[in-house]
Amino acid sequence: MNSFRKGFGLLKDIRYEKIEPGKPSLMIHSGKFKKNQIDSFTSTNHALQEFAEIELRKRFAIVYSEKCIYIIGGYIFDPEIPIRKKPLKDYKYDFQTRKLIPTQALPNGASH
Repeated sequence: MNSFRKGFGLLKDIRYEKIEPGKPSLMIHSGKFKKNQIDSFTSTNHALQEFAEIELRKRFAIVYSEKCIYIIGGYIFDPEIPIRKKPLKDYKYDFQTRKLIPTQALPNGASH
């Protein structure tokens, strides 16, 4: 075997990091999640648009529950330094209020 390619999940050298909002690396749906695909897509897009205005986070997960979407984990890319930082907050998007609400970050988030 003489041809290897980078596998999914490997971080590139920070000098090649793109200055654009990240996409979720993982999406998990609750067994009780009852929204149809169009509503789910619309809510997710709205949550991600709001999220992109707050911070430049990469490699995060989205968890769908009956009442909200959780945006958790990943890392924040600071292009000015450049550095990858552990997020201090995670977020949840409430379906009823249609607002993104900061929550306590999960422990042990990796930034590199």
